[in-house]
Amino acid sequence: MSDIEALKNKNLLTHDEAYTYMGLSNSAFWCYRKIQDFPKPIEILGRQYFKREEIDTWCIKYRFYYRGDTLNMEHLKARDLLTMRETCFYLGISYGTIYRHEKYGGFPRRIQIYRQRVLYRREELDEWLKTYERNKTVKKPKA
Repeated sequence: MSDIEALKNKNLLTHDEAYTYMGLSNSAFWCYRKIQDFPKPIEILGRQYFKREEIDTWCIKYRFYYRGDTLNMEHLKARDLLTMRETCFYLGISYGTIYRHEKYGGFPRRIQIYRQRVLYRREELDEWLKTYERNKTVKKPKA
């Protein structure tokens, strides 16, 4: 059983276990803790613990994919807004390809949430995909 699987069975996580469970570094975890509605730790005998269910709920609310979580296409089709990672999975393209399409125009506009957090509207992605497929030029093989 992996470390993550073992942590999924625990109800209370220490600070170190919580950032390991989320797949973050210690410093990144501290940055997320500054967000107003991030789960507050409870203190037991002078040590701080996080409730795993509260971390899971927060991750789902902010579409934060933590270690061991997988993307599901049916789940994505039900959402209005997709993160960069979800957009890559949904369209079947890489981050670099998205950046290239944004640079040369025509790709749906980003919705900037935080400094490094962007979202895309799924309907706009669907429209772009239809337009892109329609306008995509097919190169003829050389004879």
